[in-house]
Amino acid sequence: TDAAELVEDDNRAEATVDVLTDTSDWPLQLELRVPAGSRREVRVDFGPHLPGVPVDLRCLRAFQTNGDTPSKLVAQFEPDEPGGSEGLLLLEGLGNGVETVRLAAPAAADGYLAPEGGRVSEDGREIRLGEVRMRLSQGVLRDVSIQRPAGRSTVIDRMIFSSEKTGWSEEDGELLSMEVLADGPVRTVVECVKRLPGGVDVIRRYAFYDSVFTVEVSATELCSGLFNRVWYAQEGTYYDSSGTEATVNGEGEDEGVPEAADDAWWYGVSGEDWHHLAVALTGATGMSYWDQGRALGQLGFTTDQREANRYLHIVSPVAADARWLGQAAETMREAWSGEPMETELVAAGEGDG
Repeated sequence: TDAAELVEDDNRAEATVDVLTDTSDWPLQLELRVPAGSRREVRVDFGPHLPGVPVDLRCLRAFQTNGDTPSKLVAQFEPDEPGGSEGLLLLEGLGNGVETVRLAAPAAADGYLAPEGGRVSEDGREIRLGEVRMRLSQGVLRDVSIQRPAGRSTVIDRMIFSSEKTGWSEEDGELLSMEVLADGPVRTVVECVKRLPGGVDVIRRYAFYDSVFTVEVSATELCSGLFNRVWYAQEGTYYDSSGTEATVNGEGEDEGVPEAADDAWWYGVSGEDWHHLAVALTGATGMSYWDQGRALGQLGFTTDQREANRYLHIVSPVAADARWLGQAAETMREAWSGEPMETELVAAGEGDG
């Protein structure tokens, strides 16, 4: 018609709708009691409970059943072996108490699509965690940035394995393998194996969640080095669990930090509109710090263990002081340290029996 538009501007809108799937007729129906805790990783074995038809555990759905109305949880099953029925169940969205969780999985023949995390680009080179972006290049995290309306602001230049034998300032070498081990709604896990100068092999397992990430690092030699050394791209203020404070600005060299922070288990650097928090989940023997020239910070935990050094990182688009960083570090260490919980699966409806 010739009628004028009621609204001449673009009036389209978008919204995400979470459609609750009807899982009542799915062949696998189980319950489990999840112990209290702020982070839920549970060891499970579906093997004894599998029905007569093959099911797709990649499409597992979870519901919190406490109360009158079940609520959907974010769930992800990671088998110990590809296609296996025993492994790790990850749950998000639970309260802090002991909870009853109902699990359901469809028949494999039904062809449900497994949910993906969407955190890794198709070529595996860029990681997206909300407003935080980073590149995974030759096994090294680089250009950790915050996406802002005006563009990206890089706060961390790189995170490397650093030692006299393999190189203090850069990580040269050959990437032997890079594999996405898991990619689901809770987390994405990528493992990289790299051979550094001197024949030192470094194995890194990155676990990317929506707001944090962890790095587990092992090496064939200790090398008296730093397994997860951070080079900053912006100036800021350094804080740690020993009460040490220093200015990261490319001046001052070690600024007395290694001596003062010999028992540090967390550190953070905060700029005007960002902060980075690192927590040594497996402990540390001290801190290394070298702030000189263009190498801002050059810092990281020292260690005396060659295998499974695990570090948690948070990058945020707001500034933070020592008090806030310390409280966040305590919360993270309590939630992320320790082994996965143990519990038993039972047939749905038998949980209270």
